[in-house]
Amino acid sequence: MNLYFSSRISVAVLIVTVLFISGCATTAGLVGFGKESDKQIAAAECVSEDKMLERWSTISGIIKGRPKRTPSQPSPPLERVRLVAPTAVAAQSTDIFIADPAQKKIFKYDRATQVISTFVEVPEMGNVVQLYLDLGLSVYLVDQFSAKTTQYDIDGRVLQIFENRAELPQPVAVVVDDLQAEIFVADQLRAHALVFNRAGGVNRVVNAPRSGKTQIQSIAAMAFADNQLYIVDNVNHEVHAMSPTGTYRFSFGADELVSPGVITVDGANRVFVADTITNSIKVYKGGLFEKEIGGQRGELASEFQLISGLWADNDLLYVADSVGASVKIFRILPPCS
Repeated sequence: MNLYFSSRISVAVLIVTVLFISGCATTAGLVGFGKESDKQIAAAECVSEDKMLERWSTISGIIKGRPKRTPSQPSPPLERVRLVAPTAVAAQSTDIFIADPAQKKIFKYDRATQVISTFVEVPEMGNVVQLYLDLGLSVYLVDQFSAKTTQYDIDGRVLQIFENRAELPQPVAVVVDDLQAEIFVADQLRAHALVFNRAGGVNRVVNAPRSGKTQIQSIAAMAFADNQLYIVDNVNHEVHAMSPTGTYRFSFGADELVSPGVITVDGANRVFVADTITNSIKVYKGGLFEKEIGGQRGELASEFQLISGLWADNDLLYVADSVGASVKIFRILPPCS
């Protein structure tokens, strides 16, 4: 689902860039986070048993950016951009997309040019939105208020709108199977996902049997990785793993999750689930619980106030904190062999 950074040079550029624009807090004493200096973080090779993430940087506050260029104004002056309530984030390579419903905008931060700008303005954007970025660099915005999912190209032009008022009255998540060219949109109320083709037609409906342990009561979020769907059921407090055609495989998290929200999967197939009430992130692999990260409410770099968006891209984990008005970035360390 996510692409990998090409070199440690790119990593070094990201550290310098985001530290310059935002600044970071320390992480000492918090479960799941390392305590090393920035130099030690850059040199770290693997995670020990007591830590999985290393503090990287935070995008927040006031950032210098550049408005979108127009033919009449090819080189506009710099503007000042401030995140107010970012609820979703998606990233690939040097591009970071951040949805901020309070400003009715999706922002794009380009690490190569060190500029943040308005990607698109969405006047009808509601408060419950999520983002997805496919391998072709299409950006998907799912908006529960407007009951539609919009696909944009890399320049912010609308490519397709996926909607079905009868079957998707409250869409909350979107994922893309790039190999099959299928778009999955999950609905909170109907507790199922509609599978669209690129033209906007509906191929099928995906849902688990509504009986026994596999019953899905309500969908809060969804992820897709390694030909597997992960559906967050925030009523049953668990995650269901299913095939793209809807075959139930297994469930996990019922013993640890209190109020599961957003979800993402990294390149090592580790599943990160935000637990809203506990201000923590629970980590699983193969359905087995591995670690709890965070767990304290606060403003430090490794503390959260309201996790509203998660995205894993190679070895970086992006966490959108809507109350904290920031997107926090952590390095995911590989396990030590």
